Order: sequence, then C-alpha cells, then structure tokens
Amino acid sequence: MKVVGLVTEYNPFHNGHRYHLEQAKRKTGAGFAVVVMSGNFLQRGEPAIIDKFARAEMALACGADLVLEIPAYFACGSAEYFALGAVSLLDSLGIVDAVCFGSECGDIQVLDEIAEVLAEEPLPYKNTLKALLSEGKSFPAAREEALLSCLTALHGSEKEDCVSLWKDALDSPNNILGIEYLKALKKLNSSMQPVTIERISSGYHDPSLHTGISSATAIRRVILEERRKLPDSEKISDPGKPRLDRDFESVSGSFAADPIRGQVPNEVYAILQRESNRTFPIKSADFSQLLHYRLLSVKDWQELAQFFDVSEDLAKRICNLRNSYEGLEDFIARLKTRQFTETRIRRALMHILLGIKEDAVRESVISANGACYIRVLGFHINASVLLSEIKKKSRLPIITKMADASERLEISPFSDTAGKMLDCDIYSAQVYHCAVTNRYKDHTYNEFTRQIIVQRQPRLV
Repeated sequence: MKVVGLVTEYNPFHNGHRYHLEQAKRKTGAGFAVVVMSGNFLQRGEPAIIDKFARAEMALACGADLVLEIPAYFACGSAEYFALGAVSLLDSLGIVDAVCFGSECGDIQVLDEIAEVLAEEPLPYKNTLKALLSEGKSFPAAREEALLSCLTALHGSEKEDCVSLWKDALDSPNNILGIEYLKALKKLNSSMQPVTIERISSGYHDPSLHTGISSATAIRRVILEERRKLPDSEKISDPGKPRLDRDFESVSGSFAADPIRGQVPNEVYAILQRESNRTFPIKSADFSQLLHYRLLSVKDWQELAQFFDVSEDLAKRICNLRNSYEGLEDFIARLKTRQFTETRIRRALMHILLGIKEDAVRESVISANGACYIRVLGFHINASVLLSEIKKKSRLPIITKMADASERLEISPFSDTAGKMLDCDIYSAQVYHCAVTNRYKDHTYNEFTRQIIVQRQPRLV
C-alpha cells in the first residue's frame, strides 16, 4: 500500500488540483492520496471562499482518499510555519511514503539547494540577512538577497548558470512553499520522499481565466464579480427552495454560459451550486466588523504585540490607526508600508481576529514539532483501511468526532498544547460561520455536531 501526501487549500478545488492529484498518484505509483488541507482561514491571511467541509467534499469527489485539517496555528502562518504544520501532520501518520507538491520550477534539486541553506542557516547567511533587515528591507526581500548571496558563495564557481534558477525559484509562491516543505522534511528527519510537479497553465496570482486550467485567484475573482452583478433581490435565496441554476447565473448570460463551469470538475460545480447564496461565497470584507471589535477591545500595543506575526512596530501602527478604521480592506491599505507587505498585514490581522498568540504557536513547535493531533474532515469509503493503519502507526490521537476529542487528547504526550490548539480550531470555525450567518441569514452551524464527510460515490480518479 503506497501512499502519497499532498498539502492543499483548495480555495476552491479546480481543474489544476485534479491534474495535481492524478499526477501525484501516477508519478509516485501510489494507490492512495492523503490530503492535508487548511481549515476556514488560509495561509495568505484570508478566509476560504467556501467552508472546509465543502472543500473536503470536493477533494474526496475528485480523487483524494483522506482529508485532514491543518491546525489554524499553522494554516494562517507564514510559508515556514504553514509548511512545518502540514508536513509534520503528514509525517505523524506513519503511512505516507512521499510528499508531492506543485512548483513553478519543477526541479527538486534547485529547490533543495535553497532549502539546505534555510535549514542549516550558515553564519554568512544569518549575518547578511540581519544587515539587510537593519536597512529597513522587508523580510521576504531581505531573505531572498541573503539566500542568493550565500548560494552564490557556496556553488557559484561550479554552477554559474544556477543563479538565475535560484532567483526565479525565490520569486514564485509555489516554489517558496516547496522550499519550505523540503526544509520541514529536513527538520523532522522525515523518511517521506519529496516529489514536485511543474505547475502548468496560469500562474498562481494570474487574475484571468484560461481554457481548461486557471488559477484559484482568477476563479474566486469571477465568482465574486458575478455575484456583485446580481440584483439584491437574488443574492439571498429562499432557504426552503433548492439551489437552482439561477444561483450561478450571471445577469447577462445563461447557466450554460457560466465562466466557472469549465474551470472546475462537474462534481465541484455541483457543490458550489448547492452552497451558492447559502454558505458561499465568503470574502475578507465579511469579517470587517468582527475584526474592528477585536481591535477596539485590545488595551494597548503591547497586548497586540503578543499575537503571532505582529511585531512591536506593526502593533504600534495598528494602535495608531485603529480609530480611523473604515473596513478591513481600507485598513490594510492604511497599514501597508515598505516594511510591512500586504500579505504580512493580512496574516497579522487574521491572527488577532482568531486570538492566535506567538507564544502558543512556538510552544507547539518546541514541544511537538508541529501538529498535535489528526483531525479528520472526511474520507472515501474505499479508503477506510488508511484510518486503520494510522491508528496502528501514528503517534498522535485521531479525532473523527468532536464529542470524543477531549478524551482522545488526554492520551497525547502533548495534551496541554493539543488542547489549546484544538480550542483555536473550534473558535476559528465558529468565527468563520458567524460571518457566514451574518451574510446568509438562514445559516446555522455548530462545530461540535458537524459530521465528517464520508464519500461513497465513484470518483474521477
């Protein structure tokens, strides 16, 4: 039984994700694919456009065999923490043979050379990074320059042609995540083998739709734009009526002409159609009032600085500007400087909203090297053997029912840290669904009673 692991967000699942699933199984010869997926809040500091159980259902309908949730401590973190949380979760299962990720580079050796420097952090790299940060450069820019300097010193004489490859790798988001996956594998001394698949078609941030495979960014943009075109009377559906074609219909076109239909598998489209104007779509602005309340409830900048990704300088800036808050997107624009990138600010504000503090995340990394439990979102009925094997081989407790969670965590060697981590996951889910309920009035949700997805239908893969 060969198993491949994938780290995902599926926001939403699209044709490129289906290609990745297919190629991951083919390239590794795996019979099963285990997916670890972000919950309701994502790595770039944004909410998922549709909730985690709907996205897990999409994955299971299109080839995934088991879907697990990446704890919120890591799902909203920088690439380093996101990768460590995800890879540690896969490694803890005891059944995963390979980790397969997409990259713009497609060359595992190039990515691994960069990962080696980040894992070892040689003195020349650390000194250069410190000097560049003291000059006021943002961390991503300073790190890239320090890495290129160190890599050139280590390999430049024998690999002059690689400088451009390293630079290109550091300029692309999937490459950066891939490098962090490799670094996490080294940190964990994992036996899982890394495999990368070159990303095809559109780029990660490409805002335009293309035939066949488009970026999730483009798909979300079109979904939200089409919804804005609908008259107000059509934006909230009658909860007593089924979700019909009209929910995804643009003002000027018919259902058949919907630009999203060709971008996602049919099974995914059916789920989007079912949830349209019921729980989906959700965007960052839906959390504006909740975040504003959180910012006003904080006493001073010192309290803000306790949250993950919130430095003293950023905490002071947030405090100075919070009384001029007019909405989340406007506030992000006000906070943005050369030192603080938009993504960094979004991530920091999301950690404040969800109450994720730096010392709690660092405690989980120090004590447990990442994830402290295995939270199942769903599985395919034909892959129930995976759960049986995990129960035999994993060092972490498995949570399939929230009613049993406390009891299961008591047997964990990291029970205190695990309890805090799970509390954060529960709180994050409830916060997300507060925004959903505010937008779609008939919606109700309880994380404690929500059942996992069990997929029994035939799949595409």
